[in-house]
Amino acid sequence: MIKNMNHYADEPQKGVGMFAYTDKKMYGKGYTVLTDEEIQRIHDASCEVLRDTGVYMGSKKAQDLMEAFGCDVNRETGIIKIPEKVIEDALESIPKLPDGMSVPIFDRDGNVITEIDANRVTMSCSGVCTNYLDPFTGERRLPTYNDVEDTAKLCDAMPEIINYQIAVSAEDVPKPLMVVFQHAAILENFTKLMSNMNQDPWVFDKQIRMMQAVAGGPENFAEKCFAGYGLDPISPLAFDTNELDMTIMGIEAGIMPCIFTDMMAGATGPATLAGALTVTNAECLAGMVFTQAIQRGAVPSIGTSSSIFDMKSMTSPIGAAEHALYSVATGQMAKFYGVGCTAGGG
Repeated sequence: MIKNMNHYADEPQKGVGMFAYTDKKMYGKGYTVLTDEEIQRIHDASCEVLRDTGVYMGSKKAQDLMEAFGCDVNRETGIIKIPEKVIEDALESIPKLPDGMSVPIFDRDGNVITEIDANRVTMSCSGVCTNYLDPFTGERRLPTYNDVEDTAKLCDAMPEIINYQIAVSAEDVPKPLMVVFQHAAILENFTKLMSNMNQDPWVFDKQIRMMQAVAGGPENFAEKCFAGYGLDPISPLAFDTNELDMTIMGIEAGIMPCIFTDMMAGATGPATLAGALTVTNAECLAGMVFTQAIQRGAVPSIGTSSSIFDMKSMTSPIGAAEHALYSVATGQMAKFYGVGCTAGGG
């Protein structure tokens, strides 16, 4: 149930529906599904999960950082329990968007293309489609390197899209180097913020070096970073070792991560909205604590593409109504923490 619909932008607006527009800017109007009391209850329950159950982090580097930050680390099991005072400490060290802060988004030439504040809405492509409907022949086929180039060019020409998250995979290149080839295709054809598939630290190092070369060096890239990175928990309450190690590499290079959940409620997490939100929010909190253990003052964001699990078809329908509810509720939790939010579309 939608409880209210308020907009927060200060500038004169036009437009209808979920978004309001100003000159070259788009703002959310503030759909909500949680009351202030419910937001606090979700937060409190998430802190209880992290204190009593914890999360799995198998990375030795991550374990060292989290232990030094004040967490209880079990080296044998990889389970890390996070006291509430550590969570509070981490949240206090994250710069808050509602405090008037805005985060500039740079293109690969170092120009500011937009600024993200507490209410600004931007668009991105995504999907990593494994099949491609050729726009010229109508053939349904595997996507290629050229298709990565073409989709990057198309998105670059669309002012509403500021972030290219890999839309199709390059199935015609050597699989061990697929991500490297895709990264080159995006860099050559998309000038704005970019995100690519993550594979392993060795490949991620090559991706970072390519972007640093385009920026004119590591310092230039760190100062005006034009890349995003996703730290995706494995629900329930686990993190991939490679992704944790790549998050360390990314933050050290100037790339700020989004802790992005993909729970299938009823399969990899609780079936209820409140239960699923509690677990995914705990995952996001653990990810935010991890970013501060790496570097105090790092600016993470959170996000979700969580949905229900269809037990008849054994799939997770991204277009389900519950997907929208999880997205809106996660946006409210992000606003509560003062960080940015990414939500998947249907």
